Formats: sequence, structure tokens, C-alpha cells
Amino acid sequence: MFPIGEFTTSTTTAEIEFTNIPQTYTHLQLRVTSTNNDTGSGGIGAVRCSGFFNGDTTLANYNNHTITGDGSGVFAVRDADAKWVHVSVRNSMVGPGASITDILDYRNTNKYKTTRALIGFDNNGSGQSRLISGLWMSTSAVTSLRIVPESGSFKANSYFALYGIL
Repeated sequence: MFPIGEFTTSTTTAEIEFTNIPQTYTHLQLRVTSTNNDTGSGGIGAVRCSGFFNGDTTLANYNNHTITGDGSGVFAVRDADAKWVHVSVRNSMVGPGASITDILDYRNTNKYKTTRALIGFDNNGSGQSRLISGLWMSTSAVTSLRIVPESGSFKANSYFALYGIL
């Protein structure tokens, strides 16, 4: 693995973007640990984060399948119009959400781009682990990646790193 770029937020940040991604690797890997300033209390206590490739925010171009375990059971879901690459935890939770997302064959212009992500977070014993397979329905080579939480912003000391894999 070869480092392409990394960010550690020093203040609250609405989004992170990796630009000018070199086209010299076979795959990419995104590693993230983050917390979020969202104060909502509903749902699982975490905020899903989207990954947009090359500035493409057309939701119909993204899709994923998720398997989630939460300590009491396992469930699966298909999300049309979804592009989740990370889960950032809310203020009220114990620690950061962590994820590793692989972007496979990111420069291949003969097929759609697929991702696989392993995501986890704790909420005083009621956290989750998720395995997500994703699809970006474009044959364009990935040259940029923007990570955006669906609500709130990333808090200071959230960490983002992108690596190239030969």
C-alpha cells in the first residue's frame, strides 16, 4: 500500500475531498475514523457518510448491499441510490466510527466501479458492524473522492487516509 493523501481535521469540517488521484495503482483503500457533531438521538446513534466519485452526486448512479450485526441479530438490506463508505458517530456516543473501504479497479474504464467496506462503531455496547458492497454505475476512472456525512459535520481529530494498492 502506498499513501496518496491523508487529513486529520483540526476543526469541524463539512466534507473531505481527495482530488487528482494518481492513475498508477490497481485499487484504492480509504481508511477513516471520525466523530460527528450531529446531536440527533434517533436511530442507531451514528451518521452515514457518502462517497461521491468525480463530483457525481446523481444518486441513481449509486447502489449498495449491507449486512449489519448489532449484537442481538443480523440483517441485510439493499439500498438503491446509496453510496455509503463510512459511518461517523454522533456526539453522544463512546468513540469514533471506523471503516476500511476498498475501491476496486478504480481506473478501469471498461466496467462499473465496485467498493467493499467494513464499518464499525460502539455505543456503550450497542454498536454495529457492517459489511457493505457498493456500486458506482460509471465506467470513468476515479480521479476524485468526496466524503460527506448525511447530517452534521466531522468533528476535529477525524482522520481520513487514501492509499493506492498495486
